[in-house]
Amino acid sequence: MKANGLMVGNYIMNEGVVAKIDARSIFDMFNDNPKYKPISLTEKWLLRFGFRVLSDGCETGIKLFAKDELYRIAIYKDGTVTIEIYCDTEHREYFRVIAVANYVHTFQNAWFALTGEELEITQ
Repeated sequence: MKANGLMVGNYIMNEGVVAKIDARSIFDMFNDNPKYKPISLTEKWLLRFGFRVLSDGCETGIKLFAKDELYRIAIYKDGTVTIEIYCDTEHREYFRVIAVANYVHTFQNAWFALTGEELEITQ
């Protein structure tokens, strides 16, 4: 795993243990250190970040999560995770996909870029 796309505060695996990135670990990764691995973004991680379940996906196959009314997170049957934004037009209300993030660190970065909020483990 390389340091590209990582920010201080991101969660990754370090030799099989969940670790929070700091400046030193980013420096270690510039040499493509094999001990660091990305973490797949799962329902468990969304709950750990404080998201709540909106839909369990039984009917649609798409699990939905939210923290607020503006954004929702969708996990599809194939494991793809999307960040969607609420849109309200004169004729209808809908959600539009604005980002895809299949790893915890890319999700953290996208969420921070959209909201300015750093995601911390709450559970």
